[in-house]
Amino acid sequence: MPDFGGVTPGLYQQVLGLAVHEVWVWDAYFHQDDGAIFGSLTNPGISIKMITEPKVPLAIFKSGVVTNMETTMTAAIKAGCSLTITQAKDMGFSDWKMHDRFLIVDKTHVFLIGSSVGNYRIAGGSTGAYEVTDNDDKELIIRAFEYYWMQLDKMGNVESHIF
Repeated sequence: MPDFGGVTPGLYQQVLGLAVHEVWVWDAYFHQDDGAIFGSLTNPGISIKMITEPKVPLAIFKSGVVTNMETTMTAAIKAGCSLTITQAKDMGFSDWKMHDRFLIVDKTHVFLIGSSVGNYRIAGGSTGAYEVTDNDDKELIIRAFEYYWMQLDKMGNVESHIF
């Protein structure tokens, strides 16, 4: 595992570079311009799942994320890559509010992210990330993501794109 002790603008990108199979992003504040950060993936065919709260309709948001991904990802890395986005907005959980942000890589690495992705795209903007190492805590976060994902998927509140 690389040393992420020093906080740098490339921290989120370094974590994405660990992905072999899948990346899960849980960030209510992810912006469509932030899709450019997926240019940091180093393996082809990665499945990306995202739970967020876009400020525009989900289809428009997805289109913006895809456009930004396509400008930064190589053809080799894009091959077989998929992006599936769901929004928690209006999902029927009236008390559901998620402020924390998580990045889950291959269900092996779980990071509590200190600020939204956009801050990792700008020099000096990164505010750090904490790798969750306790297995019970990791499992709790992974199960919570899976639970909300399943609920949102049942509601048909999903947009997908395969490269």
